[in-house]
Amino acid sequence: MNGSHRASTGIGRCQHPRWPRSGETEREAIEKLSTLRTAHDRGIDPLAPTLTVGQWLDVWLSDIKGFDGTRPRTLTLYEGLAE
Repeated sequence: MNGSHRASTGIGRCQHPRWPRSGETEREAIEKLSTLRTAHDRGIDPLAPTLTVGQWLDVWLSDIKGFDGTRPRTLTLYEGLAE
């Protein structure tokens, strides 16, 4: 290889797909892979698309707060603050 190092692992029940990470040194590649594993262990989906704060807030309001017993008036207040 051209001076770069790669490390990969399977994540999840089926251990597929593999999640390759590369770095200038072997240690850097392994550290990047470790960061990915830690995120996965904490419940963060490595395949999830990156959301802006506004997009995440829209999801939170509609998919979470809209169904968790939040009173309609409170939900309306949250939606107004989010705009």
